[in-house]
Amino acid sequence: MFPFFAMYRTIIFAAFLLWCVRLQAQSSVEETLYTIRLNDQLYNGREYVFQFQNAVGSQGYGDLGFVDNGTILFGNVIFRNVPLMYDIVADEVITRHPDRLMNLVLVKQFIRHFTIGDNRFVYLDENHTGLKSGFYHEIYYSNNLCSYEKRAKIVKDFATGTTREKRFVESVYFYIKRKEDSDFIEVKSQNVLLNLFGEKKKELRILLRENDLTFKQNPLKTISTVLAYVDNAN
Repeated sequence: MFPFFAMYRTIIFAAFLLWCVRLQAQSSVEETLYTIRLNDQLYNGREYVFQFQNAVGSQGYGDLGFVDNGTILFGNVIFRNVPLMYDIVADEVITRHPDRLMNLVLVKQFIRHFTIGDNRFVYLDENHTGLKSGFYHEIYYSNNLCSYEKRAKIVKDFATGTTREKRFVESVYFYIKRKEDSDFIEVKSQNVLLNLFGEKKKELRILLRENDLTFKQNPLKTISTVLAYVDNAN
């Protein structure tokens, strides 16, 4: 009797192992197919062609081209280590197709946010924010305060003597919204920034002086420092 039961247990265990292997294989196939579907969704944009190749400068954010370690929340899926470029002339996010020798424009309405280097960009909808729909560089974000930078570039013709050339000309805008505000406020100077927090204006001036910061020289760091201070003080 005992040898029979031992053999029976061995058969049951072998059958269980076979079932596990099949389940793991099926899971692996399903995961692969799911990844393919996600990739098909990500790489479903139109082909991107570089324009203004003879212009002085770059159409990328911060004059950057592609970075290979970008992160993007596309739909409800996070993709990491994706080659990304942010074209601020067209306000489009570009990637390289992994299998084809081509660049693609990612479908804008599916992009929630993306990261290039240390810079995080979010898509803001005019219907919800009052700001023109597009991608904005996130300077600071909390439950009480948020701030964004918007950069735009156009191409202009310049003439020097007999020489003519095209150059990228950049415009930069900064916006802040406090919890009590219904709309974003454009910040054009250090005075505008500090006046938003009138009761703390004096101590904020001291803070900036101690950190050798001015809005004119370093607006991003100045805004983030002020907002962090105000947030922690509340």
